[in-house]
Amino acid sequence: MTGMSDLNTRSEGNRRCAVPGGATNDDQARRGLILMAQRPVVRLTAIVATSLISALYPMGARAELKFERTSIDLQQQAGEDNLTGVFTFRNEGDRPATILAVRSTCGCTTATLEKRVYQSGETGEIRVSYSPGSETGERRKTVEVILDDAERPTIALELRATIEPVFKNGNRIASWQKGDAIKPREINIEVSRREPLELTSTLSSSDRVEASLVPIEVGRKYKLTIIPKTTADPLKALITVRGRGEDSPALRILALVQ
Repeated sequence: MTGMSDLNTRSEGNRRCAVPGGATNDDQARRGLILMAQRPVVRLTAIVATSLISALYPMGARAELKFERTSIDLQQQAGEDNLTGVFTFRNEGDRPATILAVRSTCGCTTATLEKRVYQSGETGEIRVSYSPGSETGERRKTVEVILDDAERPTIALELRATIEPVFKNGNRIASWQKGDAIKPREINIEVSRREPLELTSTLSSSDRVEASLVPIEVGRKYKLTIIPKTTADPLKALITVRGRGEDSPALRILALVQ
């Protein structure tokens, strides 16, 4: 009897041994039964929810964003530094259309969207702005519209523009040979775009080079004078000429001692 009692005691101890978290084997068993009882309820709830959502729309219904046009030709106006194109669209599908993101392919292009979800029959627009900066000539900029649509996940929108140069191409380098006599170099600047541009400031990237600007015809023609303080050592400096404000177009001239 004593041996049987000791066996029962050891068995009881084995059944109640501690497991991580402080729970016993019996506790784990009870939790397992509870989880098994709950799982069918969770599955049933998911099935019911899916069925209710599907019942809201007819079989085969889908969202379908249609743009009035997917490319726009922009004409730069006099004095215009930012160009904007507006792409209008309509949801011609049977379900709401969701725009997940609008993504630009370059930092000079930005796109704005009023909202992300459009009901069936609802219209909207995407405004795309392009800042040419120093870019000139024919330019193409693309924006990708990312949709919650497996059949058509992206739509590409394109801006096309011809950017006229702000300044006429001319000499953009003022150079000296090492050991040359210190003589100024003069560079003529001419504004070529239709809108006049008043140049008001010069900035040298090196304190070893000085630059001054004299207007010949305000808004159209200027004379830039550049002179190094010494030609004894090699030197490279960038001279920036621009109008008022940080957004003003800038002309950059390289000063070089070699």
